[in-house]
Amino acid sequence: MYDVANGATLGGAERLDEKYLNGINKLREQGGYDPLKQQTYIPANVVRKWHEKRLSEGYTPQDMSNIASDLFQKGSRNVTESRYPHIQQVVKPKENVSDVGYVSQNPNNRQTVIKSVYKKDNENIIRNLLEGRRDPSSVIRRSESPRCQLAFLLFNKPYKTT
Repeated sequence: MYDVANGATLGGAERLDEKYLNGINKLREQGGYDPLKQQTYIPANVVRKWHEKRLSEGYTPQDMSNIASDLFQKGSRNVTESRYPHIQQVVKPKENVSDVGYVSQNPNNRQTVIKSVYKKDNENIIRNLLEGRRDPSSVIRRSESPRCQLAFLLFNKPYKTT
């Protein structure tokens, strides 16, 4: 289990579920990025960010630990792109608000790191999927687009853009 309060993991590094690691690495390969390793770490700077941001939003260290474990080690979830090509998003779909997490590679030591975990409104997740990366030219506005299809698969409902 992730020990969010101390910036480490209990009993050493935790391991990404292999099925989801394969999905993450397929996305990374398509973007020209090196594959992630199965061992995951939560760097101290990320823990500081979580303390400053997430705890002020009402999360407890135990909440953060539970979300991280659910996202990266067990349960049903989906792997998608994030707004940044070197960071992948993991989503555990729920009714209105889903668990989301972001994973990437530390460029300094090549460790697989968890960048963030939190609960996110499904409409925001869908909007981010449809908008794509921050490059305005990547905004997709056609409901039959692959991103719209992905939104449907994640949440089992159609989503049309205007």
